[in-house]
Amino acid sequence: MDIGDLPWKVIESLESDFREIARLVKCCRSGIPYTGAKGRLKYFVATARVMAAIAGIELSAGMLEELRNMKEEDQTMEMVFPFLSLAEAQKARQACIEAREEGLKAGMRDGIEKGIEKGIEKGKAEERNIIRKVMEYLNRKGRGMELGEILESSKRMEEILEEIAVSERS
Repeated sequence: MDIGDLPWKVIESLESDFREIARLVKCCRSGIPYTGAKGRLKYFVATARVMAAIAGIELSAGMLEELRNMKEEDQTMEMVFPFLSLAEAQKARQACIEAREEGLKAGMRDGIEKGIEKGIEKGKAEERNIIRKVMEYLNRKGRGMELGEILESSKRMEEILEEIAVSERS
């Protein structure tokens, strides 16, 4: 039998502990917020644990200990509900922390990729500036025909750059 398919009328006729579990399942399935009901639970901690498991919430050892230590008259669904909400809040907080960390990692990856792209762009711009500088120097000296040879040889490029540097110092 699927308790989530039970009609509300049948769910409300169930015993307190099982009724609350069935209400939670029905609410989860229907997309209705579960708010908890009044009344004492017979199997207080066990019911809280089952409901937490259904809701996908992990109750910490400290929370379970606190539930176990409640006075018998306080062992109601109203007292379990805040623990489920607290655990859900902690779960949401952890999810936010994990999402932030993932975002930072993605940002770092994006930042590194953008940095590499900018570095490549800057390198290309610097290369164009060097070529322009070499071309202007060669044209001033009447040696423009040497540009192709210089661009093909890194050794010749170093030589001409040194020659430019020496002429700029003079």
